[in-house]
Amino acid sequence: MAFIIPYPFAGRLRITVPEQSHPCQISVSHSPTSDPYIREMDQDGKPVRKVRGGIHHPPSWVGTSATFFISINCAKRGLPQLTKGETPDGIFQSFRFQNERQAWHASIVLLMPDHLHALIAFDWETGDGMKEIIGNWKRFTARKLGIDWQRDFFDHRIRSDEDLANKWIYIRENPVRAGLVKSYEEWPYVWRPPDRQGWT
Repeated sequence: MAFIIPYPFAGRLRITVPEQSHPCQISVSHSPTSDPYIREMDQDGKPVRKVRGGIHHPPSWVGTSATFFISINCAKRGLPQLTKGETPDGIFQSFRFQNERQAWHASIVLLMPDHLHALIAFDWETGDGMKEIIGNWKRFTARKLGIDWQRDFFDHRIRSDEDLANKWIYIRENPVRAGLVKSYEEWPYVWRPPDRQGWT
């Protein structure tokens, strides 16, 4: 007799119990997941994710939507590309547009002179992924606003309320840590959707 049991993060477990045997004589075999973004399993049966460049797709155990802490850098660090002239307004307008068309839902965006941080929820449609959505956005803003973005981006999936609070504080305090202002409330380059104004 055999039982197939879903095994989170690692595919399936096949448990075989001989019909006439001691109860402890049970064999277990592992059937690797078919998730195309998991290359192999480690010795503990946990997935080994693909190297950078192939990681920006939601793993199979993420639900239909998930919130990510996103950081995107300019190619030339130390230059105020994102906080000069009309660039901030252009970036914020593009985030608002993406929210309105439901490509993503950004709950906060903070611009630093040469990089940005954001909390963004993505709804995973077939054939789409975070890498493609952000890549399209970067190409658009590079063309329209003349931003020279660094290749790729950093992402961290929010896993708990505590994790969300920590990332929120990290974003909020970024200009203070950089010595640009004494209080986060003084930093003007912050965008939130109309229903989520302020820092509360």
